Amino acid sequence: GGAGTGYIKNYGTSGNQGTMTNFPTSPAYWDYDAFGVDIQDNTTTVTDLIVENGQLNTKALNYFHFDGTDDHIAIGSMTNTTSWTISCWVNLDTAGANERFFAQKAAGNGRFYFGIHSDNKLWYRIGDLTDQYGDTALTASTSTDNWYHAVLTCSGTGSSDATLQLYLDGATDDTAKTGVDYDPSAAIVKLGSDEDAAANFMDGKLRDVRLYDFALNADQVASLYRGSYNVTPKHWWKLDETSGNAADSGSTGGLTGSSEGGVSRGTYSALKVNGAARVLDNGSVL
Repeated sequence: GGAGTGYIKNYGTSGNQGTMTNFPTSPAYWDYDAFGVDIQDNTTTVTDLIVENGQLNTKALNYFHFDGTDDHIAIGSMTNTTSWTISCWVNLDTAGANERFFAQKAAGNGRFYFGIHSDNKLWYRIGDLTDQYGDTALTASTSTDNWYHAVLTCSGTGSSDATLQLYLDGATDDTAKTGVDYDPSAAIVKLGSDEDAAANFMDGKLRDVRLYDFALNADQVASLYRGSYNVTPKHWWKLDETSGNAADSGSTGGLTGSSEGGVSRGTYSALKVNGAARVLDNGSVL
C-alpha cells in the first residue's frame, strides 16, 4: 500500500500502458506479504533486492558435464532452416582450447559450428563464412557459478543473403556478418564435440540448448537471457535429465540425443535465504 502512481510498460507496437495506483514512489518498492512470488531482474531498472523478513529461494538447475576427452551427445540427422537461432548456457572448466557446443557438417555450404575458441571467445563457422570470433573473453573456472548465455542468430531466405549475429549474456558480442552463403541440408548433429566426435570436445558444463527456426531480434535475445521469452523452440535439449538420454522438448521435437563417453550430470544448487538478506545487483548476498 501507499501513495503514488506508476505504469506497466507495454513493449508492443500499440504503446498502451497499464496504470498502477497506490504504488510507493519514495522509496519505490513492491511489498510482498504472505505470498510466494517470482521476481525477475530486467537488468536495467532493478538494483538491490532486499528481503527484510521472509525466505528467498533460487531455482536449482541441472546440467550435463563434459570431460573434454570423449564426452558428447549424438543427436542424429536434422535439416536446419535458412533462418534460425541457437542458444545455450555454458560454464567452462578450462581455458585455451577449441571446444564445440553444437556441430553439424552438412554438405556444401551447410556447415554449422558454434563453440569457444582457444582465445576463450565465442566462435562460429557457418556456411561459406570463415572463422568468426566474439569480442569478449570468457572466464574458465570449475565453479558452478560461472555461467554464460551464448546465442547465435542467422536470418536469411536463401543462398548468399544470410546475416549472422553473436550475443553474449543478452548483448551483441560482435559486428553482424552479412551476405553469408548458408545452404542447410540433412546432417547429423553433435553437442559437446565436432560432428564426428573425434576432436574439439567440450570441457565444462552445458544446459538449455535451444534451436529456433527463426532469427530472434536483439530484444528477444535479451528477454531469453532474462528468462522471460516464453516461445517454445523447434528443438530444445534442456539437459536436465539426471539419467538416460537428452530429450528433445521442442515444438517439433523428435531428436533425442544419446549421451556418449560417460557424460556426467550435476545440479547447480539453489540458494536459500531465511530471515533478512540483501541481494546486490552484482549477485552477492549480504
